[in-house]
Amino acid sequence: MSCSEFDGDKFKAPYDVILESTAAIVMDVHSHLCKTEVIGLLGGVYNSTRNIVTVVRAEPCSSTSTSLHCDMDPVSQTEAGETIKHCGLQVVGWYHSHPTFVPNPSQQDIDSQRIFQNWFSSGGDNFLGVIVSPYNPLNSSPISQITCFTTYRDDSKAISIPFKFNYRVQTTPNSLELSTLVTRLKKLLLMYRSYEHLVNLLDSYRAGADISALEKLLLSLEDHLITADVGKVDTRLLLEDVKFIISTHLN
Repeated sequence: MSCSEFDGDKFKAPYDVILESTAAIVMDVHSHLCKTEVIGLLGGVYNSTRNIVTVVRAEPCSSTSTSLHCDMDPVSQTEAGETIKHCGLQVVGWYHSHPTFVPNPSQQDIDSQRIFQNWFSSGGDNFLGVIVSPYNPLNSSPISQITCFTTYRDDSKAISIPFKFNYRVQTTPNSLELSTLVTRLKKLLLMYRSYEHLVNLLDSYRAGADISALEKLLLSLEDHLITADVGKVDTRLLLEDVKFIISTHLN
């Protein structure tokens, strides 16, 4: 289902959304690994003065997954939540991938978001959904498509309507610790090394493409880093590290 747009005058977004570049990178790498859906939790902070939710950390979870839908494994979800809290953050959302189709929420996605949202809002907390689409054949760009959304209940029609946030990607000082991020990516790659639906990242990312899935991934990560004003040296080092660990951990 296509998301409705917030109207700044008549229907404002409940809060603004910022994605830290490290969170965007982990979500994007995770989504590129499989042609089945992947899933995880998002950790971050809410600044009530500025009314901003900042997503600081994406924590991948195990899933019960098909080609069209996935659910979070309860044990993995609990562990991810504990990891987020251990980092001094709060759970602020969830993410999953739409590997080969548009990043619009399905009815099941909307229902899941509404359940999460109602649960967290009862405690006074915000909760957003993120969908990453790495291999959408309708997307002519190698840059992954990302949708951040929330839902509103339309009681007159007894349905929940998804609304899309206009988010921005940023890198706050000291948030991009390359060694820590590389260690997390290595752990993620090891999770999927024997997965039956693992994408061969050295193959063309789609029929007729002149670049591999790995090259496509690197271009997408570079876009996150450029958008977040990460310096050229750190960008080059990170992309070289990602290329190296994928080549060594998935082959």
